[in-house]
Formats: sequence, structure tokens, C-alpha cells
Amino acid sequence: MRHLSSVELLSLDAATLQTKLESGAITSAELVEQYLAQIEKHDKQGLSVNALIAITPRQLLLTKAAELDKERSEGKVRSKLHGIPILVKDAFITAPETGLPTTIGSFAFDDAKPARSARVIEKLESMGVILLGKTNMNELIGLKGFAPANGWSAVGGQTRSAYIAFAKSDGDMGQSNPCGSSTGSAVSVSAGFAPLAIGTETVGSVVQPGNRAGLFAMKPTVKSTLLDGVWPGTPNFDAIGGLTKSVLDLAVITASLLTPERAESLPANGFETYLTKSFNGLRIGFLDQKIWTFPPDVLASTPETIAQMSEAYTAIMDLIKHQEGTKVLYPVQIPEVKDLDYKGELGILAVIFYEMRDNIANFLERFNTTNVRSLEDLVQFNKDHAEKELPSDHPDQDWLVKGLESRPTKEHYEAALAHIRNTAGENGIARLFAEEDLNLLAFPMDSGIAMIAAAAGYPIATMPLGALLWNGRPFSLGIMALPGREDLMFQFMSAFEASVEPRPLPPLLVEHNAELEMPSKSNFHL
Repeated sequence: MRHLSSVELLSLDAATLQTKLESGAITSAELVEQYLAQIEKHDKQGLSVNALIAITPRQLLLTKAAELDKERSEGKVRSKLHGIPILVKDAFITAPETGLPTTIGSFAFDDAKPARSARVIEKLESMGVILLGKTNMNELIGLKGFAPANGWSAVGGQTRSAYIAFAKSDGDMGQSNPCGSSTGSAVSVSAGFAPLAIGTETVGSVVQPGNRAGLFAMKPTVKSTLLDGVWPGTPNFDAIGGLTKSVLDLAVITASLLTPERAESLPANGFETYLTKSFNGLRIGFLDQKIWTFPPDVLASTPETIAQMSEAYTAIMDLIKHQEGTKVLYPVQIPEVKDLDYKGELGILAVIFYEMRDNIANFLERFNTTNVRSLEDLVQFNKDHAEKELPSDHPDQDWLVKGLESRPTKEHYEAALAHIRNTAGENGIARLFAEEDLNLLAFPMDSGIAMIAAAAGYPIATMPLGALLWNGRPFSLGIMALPGREDLMFQFMSAFEASVEPRPLPPLLVEHNAELEMPSKSNFHL
């Protein structure tokens, strides 16, 4: 069998693998075998990142891979992802014939039998993608209640970063926390378990794990992706997003996640059309990194670390300033997270709590059999199985209870939604763009910015800016655009990727005999 090196498993994107498949340098069956070996080596043992909830049965995988290899040999290639193994968050319904369960991280769904897979899963399978397995996550995408760390579920346990040893005392956004709720999807890609993965995001659940895993990731515009058969936060904030090792892969997978209506608006070559590797025509406002950062009690950092991140942030601004046809404005101001409060509570939560009962009930209708049929059933199941669902270190289901017992009024819900949409969107980013003639917003990802993106319904993306000298944790630059302007974001990301060194790889997963030059300070050619 032809082997990929440890560095190749960690670094090669799907586009490069597709080239190898097309040339006959490797087969899909061989790819599957090597990713399974990497999972066996480092998921539950070795580095023990614990990123997966389930792996597709080996024989199913090899049969599918052989079918796709045969199709390729006969001249049939379904898509640019034909024969590529991917991983998906366990928030997507997967039908029994996939060999994969649907748990959303909860034992309440351990007997769940859906009628069919989520629409996006069916689409990906029709494109010739190989579903390698399902990834761990914040249980119920974080809707259960407060958790001391992101990336924990009753079914999957605690997922850990491939870059830095996990310490529960760091808290839910601390240095060693891999963030969530699409934790396993991000960690899996960074650990070399697959070239790419998909997750879901309500508030930060794709881009923040992508940030901590040194990946390119995007949450597209709200209501532009195929959410049918996906565990809901709320359709007012939810979207499906990709987590990848390259901007090209992100462009390909993002186009695959869109609704037919949104997909029809793209050029024939999809988002790849916009990968110009040029900043020309982009007008970017940069937020003040001293304001847009997690406070010390959330993310403890050394003075040297703060200086390193600030230096890298300033460097990318300076790089863009000197490009032809660009505009950089710094610092720009937008509403802060506290401005999203409505009558003493974060307005986003009012929307989630109001919709929770109906959204969960609608989701559960997609199962032929399941332990629970309602939010009430789910809360009671957790009480009845507290030893598994409410252990001493994760005893909270307060958000489920609040959605059940303290649902806001319709009037409060509508007013809260209008307030946050207006504050973050029309009177926030949209106003800034109009007044200052901007078309993109840039910011440090180690901040609460995902709240603003969710409240506005705007697309948000992250790209690796470097790795901390202190502990090796990746840190990232984020961007946001107006709804439907992912084209500008992909243009920016392609130019960014062409201007910096390759994304940092997890040193602990690189074999000792591998020749790899890690960036010494940031990722810049400066």
C-alpha cells in the first residue's frame, strides 16, 4: 500500500489528494486505510485527542471506496470531492445505512433510528464523498447548559486539542480549550484524521474551534445552507460550515453546503472564481485588538503572548496597506457584545429559549424511533439517567430547563430578535461599511466577535495567523462581510494564504524523523 507520511496526513488538503487520486498515485481505498490508522493511533490512545464519537464500519468504508475508485477508473468523477474521506459533526442526522449513529452527544438518542440522512449528508454522498465517521461536540451543540469546558458530551467525553495539553481549570475558552461546539470536527482535521470536516454554528461553533485548531473555517450567511436534518440552535443564527487545511478546500466545501437558491447565484466554478490571491479592491476595517479580546479571566495570557498576537495582527494590516487597490482603516468601531443585551439578558439567548421547544420537537419528528419525543422528555431523560447525563463534573441542564419552564413571550422574543439584528447589523456593521466605504471587517478571533456575526446573521471566517511561542496554541485572524458577500471573503482569504507561511502543524503529531520547519514567531513572510 502506498503511504502518506505523518506530515502529509497533517498537511495535505483535499485538492492535493484529488490530484494524487487523478494521477493514480494513490487510491481512495488506500486513503481510507491511512486515515483509519491515524485515528487508531491518536484518537483514543497516543495523543488521545478523543475527537470521534463513531467511525463508519471498516467494510462499509472499503466497499464505498472501492466503488468510487472503480467509477474513477471508468472515467466517472462525480465532483471535486470524489473519493475524499471527510468527517461530520454528530449534529447531522445519518441514516442507518451509513453505519453511523446520530446522538448529538446525548445518550437520549442511543436508540434513535432516523428515516433518512440530513439533506446535506445526502448531497455530499451523491458527490462521491466518503463519510469516515462522526465527531464529538458540545452536547446538544451547547444547548444543554453551562459546561466547564467546550468539547464535552456525555457520549463522547472530552475532546482535547492536538496542539496543547488540556487543563479543565482553563475554563470554557481558556488557552488549552479546543472551543466548541464543532470541537471534534476541528480537532480531527488538525490531527490528520481527515483532510476536511463539516460542523454547525449558532454562535462561534465552527470558527472558534477552527481558530484553536489552526484551520481555515467559515460560517456562511445565515439561512443560506442546507439545515434540513440538522440539530437546531435556531434558524435565525444557524449555518453549516467547513473546516479545512486550505482556502481552496474551504471554497469547494462551502459551495456544497448551500441551498439550491443560494448555489444558483454562484458562477460555474463556484467560490473558486474569487480565489484571485489579490487584495485589490478590498476595503477593510480592522477592529482594535485591545478592545476585541477575551478578558484575562476568560483567556489568561502572558504579556509576551499578548505582544506576539498584537504584532502579527499589525503585520497583516501593514502588509495589506501596501497592496495595490486596497484600503485599510484602523481602528474602526462597532457595537460591543454587551450592546446585544435586551432587558437585562443577552438577546441571543431570548431567541434560543423561545424557539427551543418547537425546534427540538420538529427535529425529533425525523426519527422513526427514539427515547425522547419532546423537550420535556429530554429533560426527564437526563434526570432519570443522571449518572451518565449529569455527572458531578458536568451537572448542568439549566438551559434546557429554561427553554421548558421559562420561555419568553412572543412579544419579548420578537423585540429581542429585532434589537440584536438592528444593533449588530443595520446600525452596526452595515452602517460602518456605508459611512466608511468598507466591504470587509477584520478582527482577532480570540474575542467575542462571533456573537456579533450571529446577531447580525452575517458570514464570518477564520484563518491561521500563527502559533503562540508560549504554548504552541494556534491563533487566528477573522473576517466578516455583509450577507451574501462570501465572494469578498474568499478573495481576502486566498490573498492572505498566498502571503503567509503554511498553517502551523501540531508538533506532538509530527514524527521525530520528519523534516519540518515550524514558524518561529508568526506565519509571515516579513
